[in-house]
Amino acid sequence: LAPYTLGNASSSITIIDNESSPIHSIQGTGAAATAGTFTAEAIVTGIYPTLSPAGFYIQEENADADADPNTSEGIFVVSATAVAVGDLVRVTGTVQENGVTPSFNQAVFSSPTVTILSNGNPLPTAIDITLPVTATADFEKYEGMIVRFPGTLTVTNNDGVGTFGEA
Repeated sequence: LAPYTLGNASSSITIIDNESSPIHSIQGTGAAATAGTFTAEAIVTGIYPTLSPAGFYIQEENADADADPNTSEGIFVVSATAVAVGDLVRVTGTVQENGVTPSFNQAVFSSPTVTILSNGNPLPTAIDITLPVTATADFEKYEGMIVRFPGTLTVTNNDGVGTFGEA
């Protein structure tokens, strides 16, 4: 094998587990999300830069949603990262329920790292909500998701619209 010399060599590698967790597994079926550090990949569905704290909602793509109607596929991300509706993002951060001030009374990713993976993706399909529900807790399974009310809705107590321009 001249002119080559064979010898011993060593190498080391670092394995990074960057597999994402489905949002429905983070949200679960109860009233509170699972607290901890997670990575999720989902579509940006709404951006709220003037909230305090600012952020955006993400929701699983239709293909990644589970079949359990009692788990939410959406979550709020507390971040000032510039994203657009339809961006596929990877978010790694601490998930907290009521964990930020002011409290949103919902699950959020706080102190996240946000990476935009692609742009212009289709939004997840809206979930139909039939009213009335038996308790306000029934809305927990829709937390952070795109929803639609297929029935006719009526706005009441709207006298402030004509008087003060507020609803």
